[in-house]
Amino acid sequence: MRLVITTDTHGRHDLIKDLPDGDVFAHAGDFMNYGLHPEEILSFNRWLAKQPFEHKVVCGGNHDRLFQLSRLLARE
Repeated sequence: MRLVITTDTHGRHDLIKDLPDGDVFAHAGDFMNYGLHPEEILSFNRWLAKQPFEHKVVCGGNHDRLFQLSRLLARE
């Protein structure tokens, strides 16, 4: 099994053009920049959907504040 792991992209995920091949992609937190705007989540989700991994794991970080402040809004 090949894992590809990244973290702390802070809203700049669109700048990542070529990830290595792998079976599992994990983003270990801080994919949001300000952490308060749902559009940051939508943008990350659109990017994540384009990644060709069989399995994807995303963990929230301290900059992904909306998941703490408004869980329902963040999950929408």
